[in-house]
Amino acid sequence: MKQRRSESAELPVEAYPAEAVRVTECPGGPALIRGASHVVDADGETHPVRRAVVAVCRCGYSGRLPWCDGIHKVAGGGA
Repeated sequence: MKQRRSESAELPVEAYPAEAVRVTECPGGPALIRGASHVVDADGETHPVRRAVVAVCRCGYSGRLPWCDGIHKVAGGGA
């Protein structure tokens, strides 16, 4: 099993204008980000957002960080 990347449940999200961004935490799953132009991950790398809604991993097991790939369902932990 892949190691967790971060023990922090903080969402490393930056977006402009901030008031237009909405974050919805899914219990045991990702955070859904609406209205962001980009996401900045825990390493400071900027990832452009090309969709109206993106799922950001909160468990740290995703193979596509910072995006959720659904691994939390089998990793047995969730966020």
